[in-house]
Amino acid sequence: LHVVTHSFPTRRSSDLGRRLAMHIAASSPEWIGRDDVPEELVSSEREIFAGSDEVLSKPEQAREKIVDGMLQKRFFAARVLVDQPWIHDPASTVGQALAGEGAEVLEFERLQLG
Repeated sequence: LHVVTHSFPTRRSSDLGRRLAMHIAASSPEWIGRDDVPEELVSSEREIFAGSDEVLSKPEQAREKIVDGMLQKRFFAARVLVDQPWIHDPASTVGQALAGEGAEVLEFERLQLG
């Protein structure tokens, strides 16, 4: 896990790496940011959501917004690190927590046994 800080270390930010590692272990993100997600996968997920009964039962003019919301809440928030709810404060995202500390994640690797 690599974390780059852009401010002077404080007691709170010195603990950021440990808290971030706990979050990654618990939440299993696949990518750091949305730009890291393959466009083909996003398009595929968009098509799946757009074809769901949940969306097709809504008025046509609202469907695109509904699909965008579903992508945000069900895809990006589940699989993209900076969009995930921060396990230490679910009212904010990991991205917001990192920004508050002046840090960013350059890369991570999650290993799982069993």
